[in-house]
Amino acid sequence: MVYTVQDNYQSPQPATDTTTFTQYGVTDFNVQGWDGSQWVTLATVSGNNLVKRTVTFNAFTTSRIRINVTGALYYVSRIVEVEAYGQGASGASTPANVALASNGGVASASSQLNSDYPIAAINDGERAGVNWTHGGGWADGSISQWPDWVQIDFNGAKTLDEIDVFGLQDNRGAPVDPTAALTCAGCPIDFTVQYWTGVSWQAIPNGIVRNNTLVWRTFTFAPITATRVRVLVEHTNSGWSELTEVEAYGTDAGP
Repeated sequence: MVYTVQDNYQSPQPATDTTTFTQYGVTDFNVQGWDGSQWVTLATVSGNNLVKRTVTFNAFTTSRIRINVTGALYYVSRIVEVEAYGQGASGASTPANVALASNGGVASASSQLNSDYPIAAINDGERAGVNWTHGGGWADGSISQWPDWVQIDFNGAKTLDEIDVFGLQDNRGAPVDPTAALTCAGCPIDFTVQYWTGVSWQAIPNGIVRNNTLVWRTFTFAPITATRVRVLVEHTNSGWSELTEVEAYGTDAGP
């Protein structure tokens, strides 16, 4: 997927498949992959007016990709994000977000402030916390009492190698698509990411976080097998534990 700049670039909203631009976006480009000796064009896009442009093509094994822009509005090529999805060259299954409700994940929590801050928002696929006070994310119901927790139960054992945790943005009234560099004052500053071993909760590698200032924290690790994960919030500046999304990437662990 190729994301170009939005018209309202000073206050952007999370891009959907139908978000269009008229002022600054990339209109024409090639998606290219490296075959080991040269760049090969995998797909060509012309007349684009979508901020989020999904491009599909026949499977191609490569170590790198690039976007070759051939046309853009207002004189300059502007791209804010490039994402590539595939599978290992061996044909292994592509990891999916197994925490998603649509993939069978079931969310629960230690408490919930009220129905405007539902635990179901934790795994609905919306990271930014849009409509924060009306279902955009979860808040606990015990101010200044920790720890609080949110938990995702999978629809079976999964082999995991990545977990992502998204806290509440400071600009909760007009949140943006989170990036790895987006900072926050109100999101959890001390928390631990855990998985269920079958007997007890254990922190994932590097999963104990202290003095956090980032909205989006990504944890990658050697594969582990688990049926559930949870985020144990141990301190926040606001007194409330507030999260917008928890993602876990993996594949079925098999029989």
